[in-house]
Amino acid sequence: MAVDRERYQPIIKIQDAKHHQGFPNVIYEAAFQEVFEFNLSTGITDELLTDISQSFHLGKVSKESLREVIQRLFSIFRKNEALSLETDLLFLKSGKFMCNNSDFFFDDAARGRQQKLFSLRDKGQEIPEEV
Repeated sequence: MAVDRERYQPIIKIQDAKHHQGFPNVIYEAAFQEVFEFNLSTGITDELLTDISQSFHLGKVSKESLREVIQRLFSIFRKNEALSLETDLLFLKSGKFMCNNSDFFFDDAARGRQQKLFSLRDKGQEIPEEV
């Protein structure tokens, strides 16, 4: 989930993690090329979730699990003025999704409005020339 500066709106892009044997997953190849646009004011709609679910041929359990994950990410995205939320989605045997290895990037211009969030910043991880 990110702000796409070329489209001037937020998007969801699902990318394929490299298959452990290096072969692309041809069933989902077209879906991995898609960009799913949404609006901050309307949020994550049923239509958007249906589009994503159909693109990846998700069953009912997987669709509902993906709905929950995306809605929670959207809540963080909108509430904290994020620029980008990246996470590895693990697909479990139960058909549900689980987030792993998340990277969140927030708008520095929101520092005054998001003081609690920015107080969590680990300044020891920063490179002074890049801040």
